[in-house]
Amino acid sequence: MPSIPTDRAPTLPASLATLLDQVRARGFKLKASLLPLSAVLLLALGWTLRAIMDRRWDLPWTLRAFLLLLDVLVIGWLAYRWVVRPLAAYLSRRQAALLLERSVPELKTSLIAAVELTGDKANTPPESWPLVNQLLEDVTIRLGADDWANKLFDGRRLRPLLVTAALALLTALTLLVVHLPVSGLLLQRVLLSHQPLPNNTLVLSITKDLQVMAGDHVTLSARAQGTVPGTGKLRLTYDEGASELQEVHAGKEQGREDTFTYEVRNVRGSFTYRFELNDGVGSEHRVKAVIPPALKDIQFIQQYPAYTGLPETRMPTTGLKLLQGATLKIQAKATMPLSAATLEIEGTHSLDVRPFQISHADDQASALGLELTIPGQGWSTFTIKLKSTDDVSSMNDPVYRVQLVTDQPPQVAMLEPREERLTLLANDQLPVAFRITDDFGITTAGIRYRVFRPGLSDVNDSTETGYHEAPVPQGEKSLVHQWDWQLATILPPLTPGCRVSFWVEARDNNSATGPSVAKSVERNIEIVTEQQKRLELLELLGMRAKAIERLYNMQHETNERTDQSIR
Repeated sequence: MPSIPTDRAPTLPASLATLLDQVRARGFKLKASLLPLSAVLLLALGWTLRAIMDRRWDLPWTLRAFLLLLDVLVIGWLAYRWVVRPLAAYLSRRQAALLLERSVPELKTSLIAAVELTGDKANTPPESWPLVNQLLEDVTIRLGADDWANKLFDGRRLRPLLVTAALALLTALTLLVVHLPVSGLLLQRVLLSHQPLPNNTLVLSITKDLQVMAGDHVTLSARAQGTVPGTGKLRLTYDEGASELQEVHAGKEQGREDTFTYEVRNVRGSFTYRFELNDGVGSEHRVKAVIPPALKDIQFIQQYPAYTGLPETRMPTTGLKLLQGATLKIQAKATMPLSAATLEIEGTHSLDVRPFQISHADDQASALGLELTIPGQGWSTFTIKLKSTDDVSSMNDPVYRVQLVTDQPPQVAMLEPREERLTLLANDQLPVAFRITDDFGITTAGIRYRVFRPGLSDVNDSTETGYHEAPVPQGEKSLVHQWDWQLATILPPLTPGCRVSFWVEARDNNSATGPSVAKSVERNIEIVTEQQKRLELLELLGMRAKAIERLYNMQHETNERTDQSIR
């Protein structure tokens, strides 16, 4: 420890000042700590005893208020005694020094002298400075670094009070938990609650407040604690003023003998209820009967694409046959104001949800509107979900079946020629006839052909193509066309060995999802020489002659068998 200079005015060393301040603070804290310990002990024991007395004798509110006021006064007096007064009489450094000297007799009066000689009122002459500084150094050395604050004010003296307060608090908490919920009610009464004190039976509501759909059944439940009777009463009071008193029996729910249940069937209106079991009366709760929103009018209107020429049509709700590319308008009215409405579209792989636009015409109903473009696939059913402004959702929503229709391509049939393979001369004329029909209209129709020339193209590659368009009246849905095809008009001219493949091709007027093209089966023409044609005709005549001969023989045999049977 460094020595104190003797050639300057004496001042109290920092170590001594800190030590004296610690003694002062320790003394105050030790007294102040008596307040919470005493308060815990007082309240734990007093409130527990008071709850027992209240349960036994049903203490009136005025007496409970007087006892609670007495608690406040006692705690206030303890606070004054152990906090306010010690704070007002907070030890000075001189008093702390005197207290310390009494515990360390060898200091005699040196510590008090050191405090007084270094105080604000000290007027030590310079010739005495060395003596005073030497005194300060001796006192500092003699006290050393010991914890004198804890030695003077030993906290272990509070241990019995601390243990007693802890045991009292633990006992009170244990009784509170073990005797719930009665103990909770008694604690509320200690704090001046007006809750009635249960007698032998405490009624605990299980179902409490409920919200049910009008027309549904609701089961009400309560549990008895304490003395459990075999039967009890359920009091129902309806909003219109009528009331009922129903008998309830124990042990009706999951085999619990302390549980009472009652089922109210076909709820039509809101009501309040409470269970009365033995001498206990339960809290009053409310069952609110809500009416789910529903649709009172709905229209499905299909607006066809312009190319179809069909007017806007209201569709039956039992069978929605919808054309791809058309617009579906859904208009509906609800039975009550809505906060939300959605259309749920069920498909083969997913659920598509579309919100409706809601308009409130009045306070009693809402109008809904939605427009959809109809796809070619993916829809199977519609369901409309509603939610009222009271946050009640619709129930048993109808499911609307949907059949999606796509605009089919034109139907094309080649009437002439009927043979799939023909042999003709290069300058022959070929009669061609075809028929085309479509649901909504034909835009173009004609004969399309390909020419295969020997030596100039492969079997599957044509050397040139061509198209003969047939006139189609605007908006025509059915067309029959005949045409004499002059093969000599094909350029370069056809030569023996050439092959011509041709078919009928038609295009419809679908401007919404794209026009569809359809074609007939192909016919094939082989160009032959006159010699080949004559041989073909002779072969054909020979085959027909053989057929005629077979027919003649069959007829002759039939006649002979007929004559023999007659004879």
